[in-house]
Amino acid sequence: MSQYWSQLKIQGFSASNRSNATIVNNGDRIYLYGGEELGSDSVNNGFLYLDYYSQDKQNYLMWQKVEEKNPEQSPGNLQRHSTVLINDKIFIYGGKKNMVQYSNNSIYIFDLKTNVWTQKQAPDYVPCMDSHTCCIWEIKNEQNQTKDTHLVIYGGFNIAGYQENIYSYNIEQDQWLIRYNATEVHKNLKNQSNQIEYNIQKQSLPKPRSNHASVIYNDCLYVYGGNTINNEKLGDFWQFNLMKSEWKFIAQSNQPGVRSGHSLSIWKDQLIIFGGMRYVMKELNDLYVFCIKQNVWKQLEQQQDLPQSIKNQNSILLESNPKVDFSQYKSGELSNYDLKKYFIGKEAKKKEGVNTLYGHIRKIKLTPLLSDQQKLEKIRENGKKIMMLEFQKIDLKQNKRSEGVTENMKLAIKQVQKTHRTNDKQMVYQDQKQDFQQIQQNQNNRIEGKRPLPRDGHTCCVIQQNGVLILFGGDRHRLTFNDIYELNLQKIDF
Repeated sequence: MSQYWSQLKIQGFSASNRSNATIVNNGDRIYLYGGEELGSDSVNNGFLYLDYYSQDKQNYLMWQKVEEKNPEQSPGNLQRHSTVLINDKIFIYGGKKNMVQYSNNSIYIFDLKTNVWTQKQAPDYVPCMDSHTCCIWEIKNEQNQTKDTHLVIYGGFNIAGYQENIYSYNIEQDQWLIRYNATEVHKNLKNQSNQIEYNIQKQSLPKPRSNHASVIYNDCLYVYGGNTINNEKLGDFWQFNLMKSEWKFIAQSNQPGVRSGHSLSIWKDQLIIFGGMRYVMKELNDLYVFCIKQNVWKQLEQQQDLPQSIKNQNSILLESNPKVDFSQYKSGELSNYDLKKYFIGKEAKKKEGVNTLYGHIRKIKLTPLLSDQQKLEKIRENGKKIMMLEFQKIDLKQNKRSEGVTENMKLAIKQVQKTHRTNDKQMVYQDQKQDFQQIQQNQNNRIEGKRPLPRDGHTCCVIQQNGVLILFGGDRHRLTFNDIYELNLQKIDF
């Protein structure tokens, strides 16, 4: 169980499954806009809100539709956009209407006091894009009071390809500005040096990217990871000084590694990274924190890969091809990616026109050899899941839950009932009893200790006054989520 995460339980109406949506918070109220259910267009019930309650308040949590007085002026269905909240107003920029149609380059503003939409048209030199980032930059005066508030937009993707410019929008003055013009910078470098020198100098600049993550702290934009040309995954960490218009590469050990579709949030002087995708069919749920003042990364939770019984397997039988030898892989290293690489690279040549990848993977039979201790652990885990389902009283079909319940899980209770026969199994019974009591205490609105599944395309916001990060949705292997979690930031001790 996680010492940082809890799953929030939704009662009644629930947001539909989606990824590439956005959430922002105004105090304790969380607003959700847009998103897509993979393989289809943008979701229709796209604008919702939820009132968050801290752990000491046992109120029900439920999504509700936002009242819009002029919905025809809203952005409509949207995905891969950006959303921020400033002074009781929600600002939405960019994104796509569906899989092929882009939105325009306007900023849509929703006033939470009047429930009215307005639209601000951007100049032609500001392109519409998706999968970018948009952050709030407050410029202070000598008395440390906010003088100007800017939206800072970086990266993204559109019909012209991956983007690398930085644009800012001054809310008070209704004025756009190009903070960093990558085309001009590269042009000047080429004019001032030969090709060899240029190739060296451009390494000091970040590559164009999308599906990255960024935040602003002390007049600096921090950027991590993303996709770039040829869909290359990035694991680089950059700082852009907004006052000086200068890039700085931050090289540190123990970085989170390459990923895209992850989240990057800020809490005090700490940056928190969660999840993302490392490569196809390799989503992540690891948790990292970067202390800006100490300039150090720390991993709080490791990646959850395959179940332990599969990781420690000693034999794999492929019914479709028993001669396949996977001895080249060490224990725990065999992944879906390895299987995909094998089947596409070899078997696909033999059977043209056949969905070889999924056809063969369905025939894989795993025969794990478990120790007694591993069997007890499996009983404990399965029993815990059954009790969670009992207390949530969820109709799996009606709520479209993403976590399936196998027959083995249903039989786990019967196994737990037999644990009084031996001393070792009696220990399991005591553990299950403690878990039962813990779940009972938290059955109203949260399940403490439950981590989000590996995912990318999720969205996060930080409720500063409560010291919690809220995570919603995302997807894994083309399966979208509508679950919501809270990360207790006050437990993060650097």
